[in-house]
Amino acid sequence: GNYKVKTKRAGSSSEEPAIFIFGYIFYRTLIKNNKELLDSNRKKAKIAAEHLLSLLSDTLEVVKLEDNRVTLSHESFDLLPLIKTVTIMAEIKAVEFSVTIQDKSNYDVFKNIIFYGSPLHVRQILLNIIDNAIKYNKKNGKVSLFTELISKKKNIALVRFTIQDTGIGMSEEFLKHIFEPFSQEHSDARSVFKGTGLGMSIVNALIDKMHGELEIQSEENQGSQFIITIPFEVTEGNLNTKIENPEDNELKQNISGVKILLVEDNELNREIAETLLQECGAIITSAENGKIAVDQFKENEAHTFDLILMDLMMPVMNGIDAAKEIRKMNKADAKTIPIVALSANAYEENVEESKRAGMNAHIAKPFKIEELVKVISQLVMKN
Repeated sequence: GNYKVKTKRAGSSSEEPAIFIFGYIFYRTLIKNNKELLDSNRKKAKIAAEHLLSLLSDTLEVVKLEDNRVTLSHESFDLLPLIKTVTIMAEIKAVEFSVTIQDKSNYDVFKNIIFYGSPLHVRQILLNIIDNAIKYNKKNGKVSLFTELISKKKNIALVRFTIQDTGIGMSEEFLKHIFEPFSQEHSDARSVFKGTGLGMSIVNALIDKMHGELEIQSEENQGSQFIITIPFEVTEGNLNTKIENPEDNELKQNISGVKILLVEDNELNREIAETLLQECGAIITSAENGKIAVDQFKENEAHTFDLILMDLMMPVMNGIDAAKEIRKMNKADAKTIPIVALSANAYEENVEESKRAGMNAHIAKPFKIEELVKVISQLVMKN
């Protein structure tokens, strides 16, 4: 793909043991009586752990892209539901940063058009850029998304996604290096904004694989604009795809009342999944890691949960080990409760590892709510 980066201007004494003991007692007293300090340290440790996991995940993604081990699917999809899902997921995170999401897409032009491509990776591109637009924004700032149909000739449609923010912007010098791995303009970006510096490298590689083009315009303290243009194979018609909206009545009927144990260490991902599934009628119990999930399953009576949604990469105990522990338990439903793996890695080896651990299905993240609901419904009915 052709990438354009455009910018606007823009010898010790006998007293030592006593001193040591006094210092130790003082330190312990200080820590014990300072709950705020303890809470602060816990939060810092959690942030560090989440950053390391995110860094590992992004690094693996970059390596796979560089080794050409990422295969884009060629499946039919509706663009409107995809954009709606991206907007819903962005709004949930934007609240944390006091940022407003505006969807200004021209939906009318996409009616009766079936797109072919890899919707999973299109969503990943948009969410990566919007995630940065939210994190690097200002309080009470805005992020706008415009989706347009630029041209449609025979069976090829050219679609433009424009993401604009009111954030801190970027310098002309930094834009020359924006696609380089671990590239971040601000030295404190990893601690302040919780970034890995790999998001744009991933976006760059994915757009390239789609034969698309990315144009960036930015000015320091004035915000940024990302213009993504991607060609899609299309046909006339309507898939009758339900908009990926948690208020969809059919989705509510499919899993209404289903009791789900959701295991996810990332707070934002957990909140998104909880919101979507609860709006679909499911009853959610959450666990922050595999060890907590194992304990919850063990301590509750059999059939307390109808299904387990299990993230794979987690601290303390990962999803694979947690699933194995559950399957080994001497409980009436330990061998039969459906366990669904949720993972950013959906390669054949990852799916096989999940199956060997006793899981019933493997769904890639970010998931499509209609796909997840369908899998949950099928597994619960079989069980």
